[in-house]
Amino acid sequence: MSDTIEQLALKLSILKQGVEASLTKIKIHEFKMATRDCIALGHRHVNKFNDNEYHNEYNQIAFNILSCSPFNTQVHVCGALRCTQDTFMEWHSIHENFREAVKHGFVNGEMLARELLVEFSFEPSNKV
Repeated sequence: MSDTIEQLALKLSILKQGVEASLTKIKIHEFKMATRDCIALGHRHVNKFNDNEYHNEYNQIAFNILSCSPFNTQVHVCGALRCTQDTFMEWHSIHENFREAVKHGFVNGEMLARELLVEFSFEPSNKV
């Protein structure tokens, strides 16, 4: 027996939802992997200093972590730099280059979030 057009349309819709869900999972996995890689890179740089002082290399580390995923926060940067949030805020207030790197990293992360919203906004689903 052959399916009716309505049954085929329903099957296609279900298949499409499954593909979209898989793509979303892949995208989130990519963000997690990028975050993990950025944090690991941060640890390698921090380990070479082995102190709790600010170093100029932290600017790029903070920028990379905040740019690689729209879900990353200053907590992720603190984890990579192995510092407390108080230390992060102190560096943020004292070092202008660090403050700018954090600001631009957040802007890039926000742009990435907006791209995701646009990607899924044409066909709203439970993913957005």
